[in-house]
Amino acid sequence: MDMAKKSGYRAFCFLIALLSKAAEVISDLKESREASVNNDMRRSRTRARQDLVKEFRQYMSEGQSMVSPGHKRSVFYEQVIIKAKEVCYASSVVFRAS
Repeated sequence: MDMAKKSGYRAFCFLIALLSKAAEVISDLKESREASVNNDMRRSRTRARQDLVKEFRQYMSEGQSMVSPGHKRSVFYEQVIIKAKEVCYASSVVFRAS
């Protein structure tokens, strides 16, 4: 595989892992909010999505400064990198087997 294809493939694996991890964190935020707050049926879906976006931004920003990222952001990206390597490995095995 040439360098351009390899770079594109690695970026693809990273994006799969990034979106997967973001969905996992958002799902956890949603579950914790639903567990701690009585479901208000009057809340619109749009408002609920906006709240989740805000909570995710706060989650990723917690503890960060102008000098360094926060702990949750660092752990988030460490886990994304681990997952991206797993995705690349798993898909390379599948492609070689076919």
